[in-house]
Amino acid sequence: MQRAPSLVVSRHTIEHVPDPVGFLIAIREALGAASRATLFVETPCVDWIFERQAMQDFFYEHCSLFSAGSLALALRTAGFHAPKVSHVFGGQYLWAQASTVGDDATSTPPAATAGADLSGAHDRFTRHWREAVRAAAAEGPVALWGAGAKGVTFALLIDPENRVLDHVVDINPGKQGRFFPASALPVLSPEASAARAPRTIFVMNPNYLDEIAADLAARGLTPRLVPIN
Repeated sequence: MQRAPSLVVSRHTIEHVPDPVGFLIAIREALGAASRATLFVETPCVDWIFERQAMQDFFYEHCSLFSAGSLALALRTAGFHAPKVSHVFGGQYLWAQASTVGDDATSTPPAATAGADLSGAHDRFTRHWREAVRAAAAEGPVALWGAGAKGVTFALLIDPENRVLDHVVDINPGKQGRFFPASALPVLSPEASAARAPRTIFVMNPNYLDEIAADLAARGLTPRLVPIN
């Protein structure tokens, strides 16, 4: 016996969709007119990126980026009601809840944001982190921690010819033993990285800093950890 869903969760999908409103409309239509389901959506927060001028967070796979206000508007436009949007994961992500039924008149939309002036941000970011990586390399091997899109973009911006960075560390076995596109930076397991004894590790996501420090300490390693904020 088939039953209509009461809950739909979409995590880190909508930012990869060129037509995000069309994506949400498709979900709403698939639920049907009689649905009383709740939709949850998690996606990166563009205001967090703007505020930090985090150039490593701009990459082609994320073709749709949202503020709290624009995500709420997209949900309403697609036919969902009373969206509530909060910030999670240290502000990096948005967590939205909306219903197929409800009264929009009783809900308060998130405040609009003014965006940010990114003029010169790319050059400032690149210049700062190139200098930081080169200075670290003068003291010993330098690694990145995190072989996701942040790490790939950072490597292409800072060391596109793979002349300064030694390797990337990632806990995902599916990425280990492979290489970054274009820069060909090798991706190693934490164990393989330890054998190369990096003196400095640049951490792509500062939310994992404590976890990484604990992992390294358990291995008896004390490299300098530099979060990319």
